[in-house]
Amino acid sequence: MLKFLFYLIVQVGLFLFLSFFLLFRNGGEGAQWVIRQMPSVEATVAGYVRDYTPSLLEVWTTLAPPFGNQPGKRGFHERGYGPASPDAIGPVQSPGPENSTDEKGRSAAGATSETGHPDQGTGEGAGKRIDPAVIESLASAMQASGISPQDAAVTLSMPVDSELLNAAEEKERRLVAETLLKRHFREIAGQDAAETPVIRIDGHRLFALLRGNDGKGSRLDLMLQSDGERGHLTAVLREPLADVKASERLKRLYGLADGRGRCEFSLSLQGIRPGFSAPEEQERVISDCLARLQAQPLRSSAKEAVVISAYCPLLPGGIRMGDENMNLQAMARYYGVDRNTHFAFGYPLLIQEM
Repeated sequence: MLKFLFYLIVQVGLFLFLSFFLLFRNGGEGAQWVIRQMPSVEATVAGYVRDYTPSLLEVWTTLAPPFGNQPGKRGFHERGYGPASPDAIGPVQSPGPENSTDEKGRSAAGATSETGHPDQGTGEGAGKRIDPAVIESLASAMQASGISPQDAAVTLSMPVDSELLNAAEEKERRLVAETLLKRHFREIAGQDAAETPVIRIDGHRLFALLRGNDGKGSRLDLMLQSDGERGHLTAVLREPLADVKASERLKRLYGLADGRGRCEFSLSLQGIRPGFSAPEEQERVISDCLARLQAQPLRSSAKEAVVISAYCPLLPGGIRMGDENMNLQAMARYYGVDRNTHFAFGYPLLIQEM
């Protein structure tokens, strides 16, 4: 034991000595090099976080709510049907919102907590399609409050019949998933995807991703997931704000939900304000933007970031929080990497980290 401790102490001492020698020799040249490289390293890490994690976050945050927790009940299959061949994949008739439950077993029509008291639930019209004119109004309110809006992301979450994805052979499951993704991509984008779907299968679980852009600032991400009992498709459409009102892709995204049960829409707008804004200033800017939308602030938090929840009459429905409906959340945070203060507005909730 003493021998082990002796070797450990010697190794730590040598490591500290070499580190000190390399960093501070030649007048601290090594330490100065490390300090000079820190901003580029930080920017590189931030770039990877910005470019690669949002879609992953959207997968988990947007796919989780529709699955719910219904022990012994295969909600998507009770009234569902599906053709036998992958080329004939059709819509699935699923139970409507009045029969759905969320992840804590609360009904969407009248949610109550486990103790039986009204707590938090889905209000009438929550997660419905958003009028493009309302999206423009939100962007205009951000602009008038000193926030430069970037783009709009509209997300559609809808169930699919997982029986179509539960073929005995893995090759057949891949073919069905690829066919489903390519078909819906073509229905929304109006053209075939240039990329090939990425499909991962682990036992009964399946995850598939298909991405594409039109080269003009519009991007479409389709994510398909099945756990063997339930299947779910998430479509995320990002459009430049200048093109939202006349976007044919957005119209086709809305049309994809026609005639399907348990479909939900969400909206996210992000923007920046140059320089550093203190939390008090961030809250003031958000409050000014909400006032321009005639939205009523309901609650706020400033622990890790400034977050304000509100109800906006321009947006459909809301999520019941006690006796109040909430359908808009705003968040602000300063980033030292680009030295800008970032803002995000989400309907009915913020489902993506900035």
